[in-house]
Amino acid sequence: HKYVNRVILAHLMGVPMARAREIDQDPGCVNVIRVSRGVMELQTVNHTSNFELTVEDESEAGVATSP
Repeated sequence: HKYVNRVILAHLMGVPMARAREIDQDPGCVNVIRVSRGVMELQTVNHTSNFELTVEDESEAGVATSP
């Protein structure tokens, strides 16, 4: 979906399509587009903090943590 996302984001950001490749889109990232009364507003681009594991998350996932 990275390429489709980039096209949509480029349009909303006013970036020429020739430069859409420059928009970062990490695997599994979240982009938030708010639509209200027919107007689209870009609120979040390439949000990846959902991947940051806490020590508790790592332990539950079986990830080795350093003492």
